Amino acid sequence: MLTIDFSRRGAKSFTECIYEDLKDRIGRGAILADEKLPSKRALADHLGVSVITVQNAYEQLIAEGYVYSREKKGYFATPLESDSMHSGEPLPRQQSEARLPHAAPQGAQGAAKNAPQGAQGAAKNAPQGAQGARFSEARRAGDSVDLRSNSTSSEKFPFTLWAKLLRAVLNGPQERLLQPIPPQGLEELRGAIAEYVERFRNMSVSADQIVIGAGTEYLYGLIVQLLGRGKTYAVENPGYTKTAAILSANGAACVPVGMDDAGITEENLLSTRADVAHVSPAHHFPTGIVMPVKRRQELLVWAARGGHYIIEDDYDSEFRFTGRPIATLQSADSGGRVIYMNTFSKTLAPSFRISYMILPKQLSRRFQTEFGFYSCTVSSFEQLALAQFIRQGFYEKHLIRMKNYYRNLRNDLISALERSALRPLMEIQEKNAGLHFLLKIDTDKTDAQLKTQAERNGLAVSFLSDYLYAGTAPDFPADGTRTLVVNYSGIRKEQIPQIIARLNKAVAG
Repeated sequence: MLTIDFSRRGAKSFTECIYEDLKDRIGRGAILADEKLPSKRALADHLGVSVITVQNAYEQLIAEGYVYSREKKGYFATPLESDSMHSGEPLPRQQSEARLPHAAPQGAQGAAKNAPQGAQGAAKNAPQGAQGARFSEARRAGDSVDLRSNSTSSEKFPFTLWAKLLRAVLNGPQERLLQPIPPQGLEELRGAIAEYVERFRNMSVSADQIVIGAGTEYLYGLIVQLLGRGKTYAVENPGYTKTAAILSANGAACVPVGMDDAGITEENLLSTRADVAHVSPAHHFPTGIVMPVKRRQELLVWAARGGHYIIEDDYDSEFRFTGRPIATLQSADSGGRVIYMNTFSKTLAPSFRISYMILPKQLSRRFQTEFGFYSCTVSSFEQLALAQFIRQGFYEKHLIRMKNYYRNLRNDLISALERSALRPLMEIQEKNAGLHFLLKIDTDKTDAQLKTQAERNGLAVSFLSDYLYAGTAPDFPADGTRTLVVNYSGIRKEQIPQIIARLNKAVAG
């Protein structure tokens, strides 16, 4: 039976201690691949803790891919490659000419053809065409609900506190506010971010590795220049298609890569001969997939052996409603191949245009020597105010409030759906993370027909198929049609009955 020493746990919970101990044993092979773990009750009795404590630890290990369960058989250790975190010298590039079946053409022409299908990734863009016109009429009449929007609740933004911090900055040494800003951003904010990601994301980085920018679009442009124009970028399919559009606009060739239920695969990456992979391992949009540790290891090996880079998009990862935050790919990267990206636009507000990337040390040094002529695109007083917002603990408290708010909103919406007439026709694919979920509808109507009916009733919706690239079909799930991507961050609780009624009409109409 496993024995865990709790005498030095300090401020850690029993769940954290069990999780970390088992994660370490599985990672180094002390617990063998496919070895059965003790039952929840047996381990709880042995350690003198509650069953729920062990259950929470097991669920976190399952979420990260260290453990898998079999119905009525128990919990087992996932087979991992013990040397897969190794990062040696880059090996020769794979010479295979095999192409991914659904990949778009490479090169400049291929990049241009990688425009997203349908309404350019409808959930992130304004409605277009006749359907968009119908929804726009309803919106002007003040009688519309948008389930595509990634907006946040304006009522929850800490306006008073933010104004106080801005006043404090403006009342401080004013000469500093008018001086040129270092290309990477102010040391105060970069230092605050470095401290934050170390505490909450287990990422050991220096302020020198961080670059601040006004939105991720700007940072993607810097990455393309930093890695060299003309590189081929593998992007997840389905995925947030605007990312590929931004990369393509900066001269990169983008190739959509199919996914399985664990995310993007090394085999598909090798088929595309991509130089860079863009992934969102903690919470993929729109499927909600959490990339398990074994797949993460495979990606890191792909990057290390081929001299490739991985862009880790951690957008939306803060909103995980059960268990611990999912570990970042960057925190497991010993070879300096991962570029980490995140933004404050989701946790604070979409108009809050402050994003950041964390570069591997060798890229950070190159940025400082070759891109020092750039000016930081975020004002000094906003950076100083945000630095204080983080360092004084206000950001953490705000995240807790917002997680509670969105958890309740999510639960209310899902409960209403489960009580509705749609219940026999629907399947909710709910991942307990992010500010959206998938809603599969059993109907003969096509996505286009459902969308038209919804918009006629003043309800803007998007489907999983809207996030596929033109000319491609989904590798996972097997059938991506009739699956709504329900973005609920911009709705209000009192709108839920209206949403259910309009969705019912769209399906029945």
